[in-house]
Amino acid sequence: MLDVTQKITLVASLAVAAAIDARRGIIPNKIIVTGFSALAALLAARFIIFGTASGLRYAVSALLGTVAGGGPILAVIALSKGGMGAGDMKLMAMAGAYIGPLMAFAVLLVSIMTAGAYAAIMLALRLKTLKSRMAFGPFIAVAGIVIVVISRFSPICKIYP
Repeated sequence: MLDVTQKITLVASLAVAAAIDARRGIIPNKIIVTGFSALAALLAARFIIFGTASGLRYAVSALLGTVAGGGPILAVIALSKGGMGAGDMKLMAMAGAYIGPLMAFAVLLVSIMTAGAYAAIMLALRLKTLKSRMAFGPFIAVAGIVIVVISRFSPICKIYP
């Protein structure tokens, strides 16, 4: 039951963040803080219900997922001098905390590929230019939701260790 609650919480957080980012070009910190707080509560419940070993395994996975999700985007922010926003980094870090480091890399890869395909189509149709701004949060959200759904049905994609 906790795993289902965790997935629903992540999907809801991603959907809300994507909708706001697509419309306003910003991912509010309230969404990120709420998402991390909900995960902390779920991890505490895991410690209480399943014991220390299970709780520690999930906590370490959440910590590594946070770094694996947010780290690469932090590097892009630092190297590009504003090419991406901190909201994208925080959203990806939050998603990584929920899904663990391996799936965080998968989400990052899928989001980059879908954003690239979208940008290529918009450029080809001349609806955007190379100077146009584009919200990345919706692509993180779509990729995260796809990975969560695939992990439910595929034995290859496991959300947690």
